Amino acid sequence: MQIIWLGHAAFKIIEKEVTVAIDPYDGIGLRMPKFGGNIVVCTSKEPDHYNLDAVKGEPFVIDGPGEYEIKDVFVVGVKSQDITLYTVEIDGVKLAHLGSLNTDTLTQAQMEVLNGVDILLLPIGGKDMVGTQGAIKIISQIEPRIIIPYGYAVPGLSLKVDKLDGFLKEMGAQKAETMSKLTIKEKDLPQEESKVIVLTKE
Repeated sequence: MQIIWLGHAAFKIIEKEVTVAIDPYDGIGLRMPKFGGNIVVCTSKEPDHYNLDAVKGEPFVIDGPGEYEIKDVFVVGVKSQDITLYTVEIDGVKLAHLGSLNTDTLTQAQMEVLNGVDILLLPIGGKDMVGTQGAIKIISQIEPRIIIPYGYAVPGLSLKVDKLDGFLKEMGAQKAETMSKLTIKEKDLPQEESKVIVLTKE
């Protein structure tokens, strides 16, 4: 599995012949890359999470709670106020995307879906999302093996959100591993403690 960050809350997940787009954006000052995809997962119908035109072809669109199986990709969505939180399981690796989550306490129903998450894609930028302290509380509830932060300030972004530095400092991960994309298999997941990985925006 390859995980590529496209800026804001947008990610591209690639596994063999399948490409999953999560939260393609519009109207936030950044240019959303266009690419072909099989599945689009949207946590919200707001423009900064729901630019379906960015994904070429005829992808299957998931934009609400429920259980879905497309091309050996298992997606489960659970409601959180006005958004949907998702897990995406591919080839034995389970990742979660929390959209613009703005609460630091997960419900029992949400935890039932998020239980066993290996890779947590986590908003940390504050404003309409959880900030650093809330993000750390979420991590302690989910206990993922890998944490990939998103939703923080990058050049060109018109949203007023926090920088990444504060989160890394609180996590004790100022020297978190930085890479252009994460390529990982189930057997490669950390076994002992959670690891923070910073992806550079594509």
